[in-house]
Amino acid sequence: MEERNIFLRNHILDRIAAGCWGAGEKLPGAREFVAETGSSLPIVQGVIDQLAAEGILETIPRRGTFVQFQWKERLLQGSMHIFRSIHARVREFDMLINREIPQLWITHDMRGVFELQNTGYIQSHCDEYLDLSGLFEECFPDRTAFFMKPFDAFRIGGRLLAVPVIYSPRVIFYNPELFRKAGAPLPFSGWSWDDFLESVRCLKKSVPPDRIFNWYPMVTEYLNLVVRAGGCLIDWNRQGDEVRIDAPETRRGLHLFRALRHELWGTQFHRLQDYEQDFLAGKAAMSSLSPRQFMTDIISSGLRDWATVELPLIPGGADLNVQATDALCIRRECVDFKLAKRLLQFLLGESFQNRLADWKYGIPVLKSAAGRSIDFNDPRDVLFVTETPKMYATYHLESVDLFNMVCAGIGQLLAGEDDIDSGCKEIADMVRTYLKIQKRRNIA
Repeated sequence: MEERNIFLRNHILDRIAAGCWGAGEKLPGAREFVAETGSSLPIVQGVIDQLAAEGILETIPRRGTFVQFQWKERLLQGSMHIFRSIHARVREFDMLINREIPQLWITHDMRGVFELQNTGYIQSHCDEYLDLSGLFEECFPDRTAFFMKPFDAFRIGGRLLAVPVIYSPRVIFYNPELFRKAGAPLPFSGWSWDDFLESVRCLKKSVPPDRIFNWYPMVTEYLNLVVRAGGCLIDWNRQGDEVRIDAPETRRGLHLFRALRHELWGTQFHRLQDYEQDFLAGKAAMSSLSPRQFMTDIISSGLRDWATVELPLIPGGADLNVQATDALCIRRECVDFKLAKRLLQFLLGESFQNRLADWKYGIPVLKSAAGRSIDFNDPRDVLFVTETPKMYATYHLESVDLFNMVCAGIGQLLAGEDDIDSGCKEIADMVRTYLKIQKRRNIA
């Protein structure tokens, strides 16, 4: 597609996405686009025809061109979805990609053929994406330039379903000033779960529960306590029964996660709104179990009094945390593999990785960029280096439907008051039944 066509196509799509014309509304006439953009009438008409063919627009003879009612459901070739739409550097992020690869139309609200997604989303939608093993090998035959451990999270069923761009272990960001005002002991290296709860109880004396900790029953949150208690959802290396959902260690971690909710609100549960913004404004005591990506927002916000600490230890458990990743995945519908190659080379190239390093956005997978990103004179930042070897990411169940049912079931258990032990047994038995059926099919 020629440069002028690309500009006009993306211009129209951007204005639709911005709400200039809603679903079912009429667009200006082609001659108005000619006057506005300087494009020729044939170019304008060609772009409108193309967007109509892709299901974004609808042209009705003698009436005009309208936005399709289902336009958000379309999947456009040459589109890229970036999931961190609230991130402080997202506009710069978009501009860098557009400058290098103008063919891409970047969206934060629709699916894209190319997507920058997080670990949990990719694992719960893994059947929608291509195997990128060959593409990565073609673009980067020398793997020694990259940290390869973060890739393991996306090796599912013998395929590489995403390529990490940045990664991070999870820590707790906290506001020392609010701790001091509440008379709460400051978190310290090696603190225990009981130490953590004591801090929560002290904070409740002067900080509203909604501003103490961002509790939410999502798999990347509660799984941190599960693995720190020594449990997991499934252990593919275990002989015999791989399912660990109802193992004592897993149930213990889930009990502790629900107990934290009880400590904050009793038997109630409601999702907190704008919690991260409260923390950035100095109004909230602790972040949730956060990756280094959050540091970019902190720096942009101007918050001065903040610190980091590792997740609390659970006696008899394991010193692990759940890996956070921004990774490139490509939908099966992709037809332009030259564009896919160009995008992967850019995202993992030295220039872009160095820019991520300068922003302190996660830890770049390119080793040379990661080295310039960490401030080794700041213990708050060094913590991400020491916690990296403790990352855990192999919690996928290989079946998307099964994974989503398990995560939803555990989430409902944690948000409610049903018995965790019996609930875990029911979920685990469902997974065991599924795995038995799959093994029989494989044998047949």
